Amino acid sequence: MITMLSVSMIVLGILLVIAQVKEGYDKTYIGKYNKIKFFINLVYGFSFAIMGLLAILKVISEKRFINLLILFGVLRGLIDYKIKTQENR
Repeated sequence: MITMLSVSMIVLGILLVIAQVKEGYDKTYIGKYNKIKFFINLVYGFSFAIMGLLAILKVISEKRFINLLILFGVLRGLIDYKIKTQENR
């Protein structure tokens, strides 16, 4: 179970990085380009991929892996909320 979750985290992280690079490249020509949001999403993508690799290599335990997933999920929600409220000002 944890191996499937780890592999999906690696795939999700790589896809998130690729999508953010493509979106950032496309939006530079439009002019609506948020560098902070781009950087945060890149960090999340790389962190998901690294956490998945660490779980597959058995460097971190299952309990710590689940705790990291919850922590990053809550952190991402708070950061997205903060960015959304600043854009509405």
